[in-house]
Amino acid sequence: MDAKLMVSTDPGDVKKLKDVLKKEDALAVVVGTATSEKPSEEDKSPAAGALLKGVTPEGDTALHAVTSTDGEGQEFLTYAGIIYRRDKSLLFAKNHKGDTPLHCAARAGKPKMVAYLIDLAAREGADSMLRLLRMENKRHETALHEAVRIDKGRNLGRKERASLYPAEPAGEEEKDDADGAPEEKNIVKVLMGADPELANYPADGLSPLYLAILLDKSTIALALYALSGGNLSYSGADGQNALHIAVLRDKDTGTH
Repeated sequence: MDAKLMVSTDPGDVKKLKDVLKKEDALAVVVGTATSEKPSEEDKSPAAGALLKGVTPEGDTALHAVTSTDGEGQEFLTYAGIIYRRDKSLLFAKNHKGDTPLHCAARAGKPKMVAYLIDLAAREGADSMLRLLRMENKRHETALHEAVRIDKGRNLGRKERASLYPAEPAGEEEKDDADGAPEEKNIVKVLMGADPELANYPADGLSPLYLAILLDKSTIALALYALSGGNLSYSGADGQNALHIAVLRDKDTGTH
């Protein structure tokens, strides 16, 4: 079994992955000795060459595979770390849809994995961390968009909406239920904590704030606003922005 198949069929088995990589390394040494050729950069880390190749028809690398799977115990983080150390470029690799491993981890609802990938990038420097966080897929979405979709959210009462939309007319306050907000913004909070300006991306496209309101996840919209200090994009689809969609949502629910 090679490393690619190992990751796609048995993610989380750290010992088995190490055994597979050791066998690949040993084979590469034998081949290199037999040919007496100077090893290429890829051959110097033989397993890296295999791991770089897609393990699925979607072009996922081994790191995509392990960040997409169910389960978020320490063994999965260890597994991801082993793959990363074999080839650090995999952290920034995109599949055929343009998704990075960070997109995959956010989509899978894995806050610990998201935080770990961010930490790996941060070890390479602040610029590398921001690069990873702000990378867009072919839908021009960052991992924050995936977090908005996966994290739980709810509609807001008038007082909560007022903090997002100060121009909203005052009226009788509805009962607010904000107790669940920290849980609901779990992955969003991890991403925004690493990059408070992340809600400004993409520069020209559907913003995370617009998406949150479109999906009726107003608590997440409020979290985005708070965590960014109000410095975030309101842009949306077809010339609309987050305020437009918020007004339409309020009309639909009869809250105005």
